[in-house]
Amino acid sequence: MVIIAVVSTKGGIGKTTLTANLAAVLADMGFRVLMLDTDTQASLSKYYPLHYRAPNGMVELLLGKNDEASIRSAISNTVYPNLDIVLSNNVRDDVQNKVYDRPDRAFLLRNKLVHPCIAENYDAVIIDTKGSVGVIQDAACFAANLLLSPLCPKR
Repeated sequence: MVIIAVVSTKGGIGKTTLTANLAAVLADMGFRVLMLDTDTQASLSKYYPLHYRAPNGMVELLLGKNDEASIRSAISNTVYPNLDIVLSNNVRDDVQNKVYDRPDRAFLLRNKLVHPCIAENYDAVIIDTKGSVGVIQDAACFAANLLLSPLCPKR
């Protein structure tokens, strides 16, 4: 399983668009793809219509137990085959503060993504991040095998 984090400290440069389109192409090719929307704006969460909306989302994935039931309760299914998502539900933007003092904060996300219920059911995980610096962005980078950073050329 490959874990890709789409990262940049700048907002509005295409991270969500890149995440959504890369995930769609991989899913269309037959790969089982899980998207994670860690951005508080939740743009990726609104990108695809859902077949099933999970009762939980990113907050519970990060802060919940590292067991199959807890992890599965955060995964929603889109109407498209092979394309699932963990929705952003960090409306108050307070997860950064909740994990800041935790010694395992850098590995919170990785520990969930290597759990068999994700590692054995998905070929790719693509993480959409917020355009800033913070512990959630750090956790996404630590979890990833590959970092993608879109650039906007100047004229």
